[in-house]
Amino acid sequence: MLLSGLDGRAALRALEGPYDQIIVDAYANQFEIPAHLVTREFFAELERLLAPQGWVQLNVGGSEPTAPLPVAVAGTLNRALQSSVL
Repeated sequence: MLLSGLDGRAALRALEGPYDQIIVDAYANQFEIPAHLVTREFFAELERLLAPQGWVQLNVGGSEPTAPLPVAVAGTLNRALQSSVL
């Protein structure tokens, strides 16, 4: 299901799941990330919708793997899901 034009959190709450894969592609230019889409609460909503062994993919990056933005987002995702983030 594709939901557009909604706040990301509201869109997640409108879904039932479970989903094997959730792709979050709401970022523009890697510097314009809506703050509510990188919170523990948002990631907990993602987890609620995931099937066992499901995947979350985020369109976030930096100039190198150790750039501050992807490291911070991965750390928050890791803490929210209490699992390893690759």
